[in-house]
Amino acid sequence: MARLPSKLSANSTDYRGPILLNPGGLGGSGVDFVLGAGEEISGVLGPQFDIVAFDPRGVARSTPHVSFLGNSVDRTFWQDNALNASSDELARAWARAKIVGQLAEERQAGILPYINTAQTAADMLSIVKAHGKEKLLYWGFSYGSVLGSTYASLFPDKIERIVIDGVLDLDDYYQTLWTTNLSDTDKAMNAFYTTCHSAGPTKCAFYAPTPAQIAANLSNLYSTVRARPVPVRTALSYGLLDYSRLRSTVFSALYSPWAAWPTLAVALADLARGNGTALYTMLEQPPFERACPAAPDEEFESADEVRFAIICNDGDVVPEDFEKLKDYVRDTVSKSEWAELWDNIRTYCV
Repeated sequence: MARLPSKLSANSTDYRGPILLNPGGLGGSGVDFVLGAGEEISGVLGPQFDIVAFDPRGVARSTPHVSFLGNSVDRTFWQDNALNASSDELARAWARAKIVGQLAEERQAGILPYINTAQTAADMLSIVKAHGKEKLLYWGFSYGSVLGSTYASLFPDKIERIVIDGVLDLDDYYQTLWTTNLSDTDKAMNAFYTTCHSAGPTKCAFYAPTPAQIAANLSNLYSTVRARPVPVRTALSYGLLDYSRLRSTVFSALYSPWAAWPTLAVALADLARGNGTALYTMLEQPPFERACPAAPDEEFESADEVRFAIICNDGDVVPEDFEKLKDYVRDTVSKSEWAELWDNIRTYCV
């Protein structure tokens, strides 16, 4: 747990006590959130609150640590791919999920049943009581809206104020469906086409005479890199700008459109001319290095699999049958062009 104390004395009549935060994720570190954004949050809420956040069960500094893929070496070489119901990728993803399930059972069966939102909500009540309070003040973002709503369901008489921000569909989440998260994503993509067109060629490097033509040009790029990935060597790393990376890069830009879209437009224009460097660097990570012995900070990093431990524990059981997974993916891809990047969440739970 991390706490940025109120600027007021605890004896002050204006002191309001701790307000708990959760940054979402799933798997986001509350400690890192307070260390990085605590002063800004305090500026929004006012000096009368302690700003408090914690690493939920299995996350980052919380122990025991969820890490059934072993270590950072194993994790780095066990990468997810976009799903595609019309290719063998879905079968591969299903098979990989079965392996992950086996590893989870072998390595962490003793702790995984306790890595869930309901018991994390109970942990929040413990934190409140440890501060000498009876009722929760809380602000939760994204997955934090699930955590806050769950707390409210379990402890309705232990609430002073709750803000849930970036709200997930709670019913969809607890059914392990993940079918409503992309409801407006296609609209966001269309907004890229229309705003690029309205900005004009001097402000949008990927400009075309109509929004429809911009969309068509991007579709052509998908087809081009699917047929022939672009090799990229940067000052930091190297790799392929392939279909999966291009799709992931465009998708990630939809999370912060006004910040990312100008860069995305330039990178797409470069790719249209055969240069994939700018697009590749938008998701570039430093080359993987494994310190021997492990660096001290590594134990504080959230493993990717903690997200799936929480999701699959919280939600309804996902059928193991491969044909049912195919039906699920066909249904979701008919509703959003981005489902192929999203369906791996439910797939992990088989």
